[in-house]
Amino acid sequence: MSLLDINGISASYGHVRALKEVYYNVEECEIVSVIGSNGAGKTTLLKVISGLVKPTAGVILFKGQKLPKQAHQIVAAGIVHVPEGRKMFSGLTVEENLLVGAYLCTQQKEVKERLERQYELFPVLKERSKQFAGTLSGGEQQMLAISRGLMAKPELLLMDEPSLGLAPFIIDQVFDLILKIKEMGITILLVEQNARKALSICDKACVIENGMINICGTGKELLNSEEVKRAYLGA
Repeated sequence: MSLLDINGISASYGHVRALKEVYYNVEECEIVSVIGSNGAGKTTLLKVISGLVKPTAGVILFKGQKLPKQAHQIVAAGIVHVPEGRKMFSGLTVEENLLVGAYLCTQQKEVKERLERQYELFPVLKERSKQFAGTLSGGEQQMLAISRGLMAKPELLLMDEPSLGLAPFIIDQVFDLILKIKEMGITILLVEQNARKALSICDKACVIENGMINICGTGKELLNSEEVKRAYLGA
């Protein structure tokens, strides 16, 4: 049994089919990269898993059980979505944004311990803890978005375009962080426009085109695929 089993998932926006009978599985403690062109269905797949978009067909199993219907129940089950564009509460402080990530935890001692762990992992956030999130740099906001997701103690972290709009040296830091999160025992499903970087760090990968998965393999296999090189790696 896989950690996540995606069985025949379809999804639509009105009359437009965004996903068409997608089958895939994610094993525990691996990084899985999803690449594809703009509008291929990558973000929709993450939104279906996190409960933000309702599937029109198919079923998703998490640890062998059907996913709950509501997004907050899915978070409580152990799946957290770090969305594209970071989606900060710009008028709240860094610390207040982090506390939002632990809103389902009712034990104040546990919340405090989670907060301290995040400050150990992201020292810059501790330095900026009383600063409004909207005043952070793009790289700092991305760190905050990831850290806020980790405050929920996920077993599966869905990451949508974490390198988007960042300077190259910050992108390197983000991918180093993704590897560190994996070392913490957290499984990662990564949608990323920087295909070469995504494939270089993942255990498995797939390509989505027109709402369907058409290539699967290890990250190394897709890096060496002539078809993938031509379409996504600029070769």
